[in-house]
Amino acid sequence: MKTFIQILGMLCIAAAAQAQVAWTEPAQINFNNPVKLYVDLDETTCPNLGLGDVYLWTWKPSENLASGGNGMWDNSNEAHKMTAEGNNVFSITFTPTLQAFYNVTPQVAITNGFAFLIKRKSGNTGGVCSGEAKTEDIILPIVAVTTKEVLPESSIRFFPNPVTAGQINLEIKDNELTGQTMEAIIVDLSGRTVLQQSFTGNSIDVTNIANGQYVLQINTEKGVWAKTFVKK
Repeated sequence: MKTFIQILGMLCIAAAAQAQVAWTEPAQINFNNPVKLYVDLDETTCPNLGLGDVYLWTWKPSENLASGGNGMWDNSNEAHKMTAEGNNVFSITFTPTLQAFYNVTPQVAITNGFAFLIKRKSGNTGGVCSGEAKTEDIILPIVAVTTKEVLPESSIRFFPNPVTAGQINLEIKDNELTGQTMEAIIVDLSGRTVLQQSFTGNSIDVTNIANGQYVLQINTEKGVWAKTFVKK
């Protein structure tokens, strides 16, 4: 059975076949410790950014940042200023922990990964790049220190999708999961947790969730099951 490390590791191997734009130290993240993110601006669409101060602008795993947010496009948050490491490589350390910096659970962080760009204090600064003073969007999967198994999608039947009523219906297809108390976590595409609850039945009440696209993650004793869905 594949684990989170195996699945996300395959994503990282695919990315490594290209030039390395961004990486974390350590590579396998413990959510209870600080994490350092590195970006090589020479491998981005705007290497000239590194001739001045640069800032992190991030929206995943979450925009609910403990720092108060990214700031304004023309006035980035000073807490997001990056450190020059030499050779046009810059870094920022998520402290006191990655989990606290983004205000998310490890499960949400693993599901969403990193999504960010690097910019000048003012993204409107002219003469730095072609267009705005920023890199392209950078997507980096999160490889967690965990060996929890990812369950096959066939383990649980999910219906209907799109969800048009007030509940999600589940049919447990894996006999080893029958009768277990499980945890349901629903996150939106910004990484915000909109529901987290334990359940033992075959349905989850989503009456109070707004229409939109979400990820449902179910944590069981055997492993983790996840499914994207739309509520209309």
